[in-house]
Amino acid sequence: KMFSYELHRQLHSTSAYVYGLPTKARCLTSLVAETEKTKFLLGTLSLREENEIHLIEVREEDKLEVRGVLTYTHPHEIWHIAPCPSDPDLLFTTYNTGTEYRASLWRIHGEDPSDLKEVCQLGEHAGSIKAVLWRPIEDEDGLSEQAVSMDNTSLKLWDVNITYSGYDEGDTSEEAKSAGESKCISTVKVCEEGQKIMTGVWNPHSTEEVIVACDTQLTGWDLRSSQSTLNIAKAHGGGCVRAIDYNPNVLYYFASGGDDSLVKFWDSRNTASPLRILDGHSHWVCGLEYNRSREQLLLSSSADSSINLWKISSLSFAQGSTHTQASTKTAVPSTTVVGVNSGTHADYLIKSFDEHEHSVYAVAWGRDAGSPYIFASLSYDGRVVINRVPEDEVEKIQQGDLDDI
Repeated sequence: KMFSYELHRQLHSTSAYVYGLPTKARCLTSLVAETEKTKFLLGTLSLREENEIHLIEVREEDKLEVRGVLTYTHPHEIWHIAPCPSDPDLLFTTYNTGTEYRASLWRIHGEDPSDLKEVCQLGEHAGSIKAVLWRPIEDEDGLSEQAVSMDNTSLKLWDVNITYSGYDEGDTSEEAKSAGESKCISTVKVCEEGQKIMTGVWNPHSTEEVIVACDTQLTGWDLRSSQSTLNIAKAHGGGCVRAIDYNPNVLYYFASGGDDSLVKFWDSRNTASPLRILDGHSHWVCGLEYNRSREQLLLSSSADSSINLWKISSLSFAQGSTHTQASTKTAVPSTTVVGVNSGTHADYLIKSFDEHEHSVYAVAWGRDAGSPYIFASLSYDGRVVINRVPEDEVEKIQQGDLDDI
């Protein structure tokens, strides 16, 4: 039974807050361009019923609460959402029409359910479109004008031409707001015969590199040269790689999760073995996300219905180690395994959360710079759980910040 989005409540035993979607769902992401409020985007997944995008705002006073909810009608079941990093009103969705997968850019115009307007579509795909990734912006005033899409076997780089001039000139007509076009400027085939792209992430430190998972293999690609930058065969044994995220503040480091139920940390300069292995799930790892301002904090979600909150300080900028420098050292790393009941002073499982009853496909940190410890998780039954880092861990991190001054 799906949760009605009219039903949202505080869990009695914890400070978590539950918000319910009306149908099944797989899509959750933070509104990345909003850095003064905690907002999340959610997308429903129903072939028979009307689909929706929910934009929710989370506030934290005495307790966590969802105060603002905007619901927008979407024409098809939603498999991926990619909000624009420079404009909170723009987002890509990847969706299933019933006969094929497509990707469109949309603009939110207002608060009415019909105020989601299509700007343009991405075409020219040979297979199913998995997701769209915006190119990271390199400065606060930059505009997001390129994106990469992933189909079954290839990466396609797009110029996305959005009309911003209407706003500058005071033109608020529907034509000015929705004007835009996309143009494919390059294609890179990244999967070998018989493989399919599972997921991918853009390197935030080198905006020409994208790392993708091709079934069991992790590969990096330079979009300028169309050359491979790294290759990790069977990164998670014989199982698929289902989640990847790049450390937002430390060069070369990224994490992956797969069918072996493990999270692994890699140094792109030497991928002979992982730097760390997190052993805390009993089924596939479906979601991973670094905290953008406290990168020692990592969330992992799993088909075992749990979310794990990890602290991995040894591979963080906050640790102040040589790992954080743009070094050219490529010494073979020593792999450390961190489990539920084992760890070190620097690396350990903070808490495992069990408020879900189905596979948890996505986790996301809020982007409010003043409240960076709030996160959300989404399970297949449409349950969204809002949570935060335990207060004692927040105090440890803040004390560490003071010690560094």
